[in-house]
Amino acid sequence: DTICDNQSYNFRGQILTQPGVYFDSLLSSLGCDSVYKLNLLVNPTYLLESSVTICDNQSYNFRGQVLTQPGVYFDSLVASSGCDSVYKLNLFSVAAYLIEDTIAICDNQSYNFRGQVLTQQGTYFDSLLTASGCDSVYKLNLFVNPTYLFESFDTICDNQSYNFRGQILTQPGVYFDS
Repeated sequence: DTICDNQSYNFRGQILTQPGVYFDSLLSSLGCDSVYKLNLLVNPTYLLESSVTICDNQSYNFRGQVLTQPGVYFDSLVASSGCDSVYKLNLFSVAAYLIEDTIAICDNQSYNFRGQVLTQQGTYFDSLLTASGCDSVYKLNLFVNPTYLFESFDTICDNQSYNFRGQILTQPGVYFDS
């Protein structure tokens, strides 16, 4: 007879789990020996175990199942010997990151975003791979605020002064206040 390695066999009251040749005898009613002989074969079962790591925004196809969550998953089939073959998957998930920032600059300024010098309003992206191979995405929302120039021209006599936004001016020139 044949069993699988995760089974047992009851041979005339003996519980057997190992392959081999087994005997049991008894005396018949006429005083002769009767011998029972068992050739026991034990076929193996298989546990095929694997471990896989995915990024948390990915999926993994495990024997037809599309998996997105970490965990331990099983699938089994019956081998040609009639014994089970079990596939075990240890699925791990590693974080992917989105790092988002919002910055406002003036229209006469620039902003250095991860090596890119930006002057225009918009949404910008940059990405890199983490040590585990998952994407880390940097997102920048850049706003550009206007600046204003209020220009005025005035004339004074050389013995006069001019109050420019709290500054008392007596010399000709171009003056700024911001």
